[in-house]
Amino acid sequence: MTHRRFDGLARSMRASVYIKRLRDAGWSIETELVAGANRFERVRYAVYRLADITIGTAEEEFVIACGLAAEGVLP
Repeated sequence: MTHRRFDGLARSMRASVYIKRLRDAGWSIETELVAGANRFERVRYAVYRLADITIGTAEEEFVIACGLAAEGVLP
């Protein structure tokens, strides 16, 4: 997710605030600075990704429940 993509989806220029909130809540988010350019100059921008996580039983059950809910099996 880049700031530009976040702005397009959320209509908010505050991606960094949400990244900070997620990190404060314990989410492991990686930041990569990428070189790019716009019409006027070369720039660097951040790309955010969730770090690899270990899936335990609770997470597996949650994913299964989400799938069942999406299929209409669970309310």
